[in-house]
Amino acid sequence: MILRARSSRILLTLLLAAAPLAAFQAPVPPVAATKPHDVVSPNGTRNDPYYWLRDDTRSRPEVLDYLKAENAYFEAMSAPYRELTETLAKELIGRLKEDDSTVPYKDRDYLYSTRFEPGRQHPIHVRRPLDSDKEQVLVDGNREAGSSEFYRLGGRPVVSPGQDLLAFTEDTQGRRQYTLRFREIATGRDLPERIAGLQPRVVWAGDNRTVYYVENHPVTLLSTRVKKHGLGTDPKSDPVVYEEKDTSFYLNLDQTGDRRFLLIRLNSTVASEIRFLAADDPSGTWRILAPRETGVLYGADHAGGRWVIRTDWKAPNYRMMTVADGDVDDSGKTRWQELVAHDPKVFIQGFVAFADHLALSERSDGLLRLRYAPWADLKQWTDVRSDEPASTQLFDVNVERNTPRLRYAYTSLATPDSIYEIDMRTGERTLLKRQPVPGYDPAGYVTERVWATARDGARVPVSLVYRKGFQRNGTAPLYQTGY
Repeated sequence: MILRARSSRILLTLLLAAAPLAAFQAPVPPVAATKPHDVVSPNGTRNDPYYWLRDDTRSRPEVLDYLKAENAYFEAMSAPYRELTETLAKELIGRLKEDDSTVPYKDRDYLYSTRFEPGRQHPIHVRRPLDSDKEQVLVDGNREAGSSEFYRLGGRPVVSPGQDLLAFTEDTQGRRQYTLRFREIATGRDLPERIAGLQPRVVWAGDNRTVYYVENHPVTLLSTRVKKHGLGTDPKSDPVVYEEKDTSFYLNLDQTGDRRFLLIRLNSTVASEIRFLAADDPSGTWRILAPRETGVLYGADHAGGRWVIRTDWKAPNYRMMTVADGDVDDSGKTRWQELVAHDPKVFIQGFVAFADHLALSERSDGLLRLRYAPWADLKQWTDVRSDEPASTQLFDVNVERNTPRLRYAYTSLATPDSIYEIDMRTGERTLLKRQPVPGYDPAGYVTERVWATARDGARVPVSLVYRKGFQRNGTAPLYQTGY
């Protein structure tokens, strides 16, 4: 609904911009008062005359009064176009299938998916055993939200290694301060402990009892500390396993695709660092894959006894590197070996490290594409085929890595979002789902890609879409967007 509301607001803005001024008497816009306020920090002091508008409690009368004035101004300005806005919004919403669901994906002994029900706002996360059609509801966002004015789940619920417990996070205030909850899947019974003020992402250790989470600073909301919680213990006694002192870094938790290691990912604008811990040793010591270095960014996963690394170290468009488990030490990057060389014309966007294949997401000639190769011969790359000259390919959910099947998303100006699966051994491709769009037939449209030469000689890609049969004589209207 956020996207729908935003779309309506954009439509209103466009309509108002094109409207004759004499159509209505424009109200006087509210103007925020300025009140000098010094913000003191280790980096110096600055004056913020609008600091008084910060109200974490959402209760200060002067702030609420100003927001009400802003809302009243918008309502007055948009009043002449309210009926047209509703018409356009209904037409846009009418193109959405309300009772939709995602393509199920396999994770160990279950198939997981998310579905939506007509007239309800929130996702319902479910699973079913591989040998049964009986659905198990993991988290119903609609039930959890109840009558709350705001509710958001922190992504997909995280199932424990034993597949019997669930950890999920929720935000009921809209401040991105999530609360961690635990649930027995078989009974639906919630465990008593709840931990508030967190980032949405959590990870389980291999013992099926320990969970790691990132605690937000209560005032700045920066992610600064990683803590460890044992089920059945008092969260107030949860130990801090890592604390980041540099506030320019953000913390995220992750797990390697082969499930062998837990990760703390630290990222700033100009540097990265990854700390890792064996998933089956929650009492162990976190190690550093490569120390942070200004001007060097990297990300990593683990497969086949080695780390697979994407980095811009001496490679502005990124390259792929690797280091064996036994070669990870305080020397940092000195033992890294190159897997895929830097290409000045191709930007490596991401990767998935399967047991037998490496898949890359790349941007080439302005298009997002995928390709893959077997670990046995990384010179034998295969491009994932596209059906149209202008399209986008992105990785979809690829939880299981001991498989030759790569799942990816495909879309274009004429083709709705589609989920494919390709067998990296044979190249056989299967369409799993295409987003249904009521009243639309993609067969009636054509996509095309041309190049325009700018005044400075640069070649600019242009993607076109048009209805089949239209006359290309220069008289048709054109809707143009650019970035």
